[in-house]
Amino acid sequence: MKFYDTNAILKNYKSMSEPFLISSTTLMELENIKSSFKKDEQTKYSARKAIRFLKSHRNLYNTIIVNNNIIDSVRSVG
Repeated sequence: MKFYDTNAILKNYKSMSEPFLISSTTLMELENIKSSFKKDEQTKYSARKAIRFLKSHRNLYNTIIVNNNIIDSVRSVG
């Protein structure tokens, strides 16, 4: 199963049709991007569309909740 980060979701949400994983951080980042004063209008639009896609395709992905255990596991690998 593939894991997608925020950037991958923003650029590829239209073509996602197979099950995938995302992190809870990605969901928070998308929410922040859609109303950020620092992002251009196209990026904010893509974030809004990506969020709508995720809400309407909840059966297509699982969310990994980022916590200290996850962060420690990633650090030990890298």
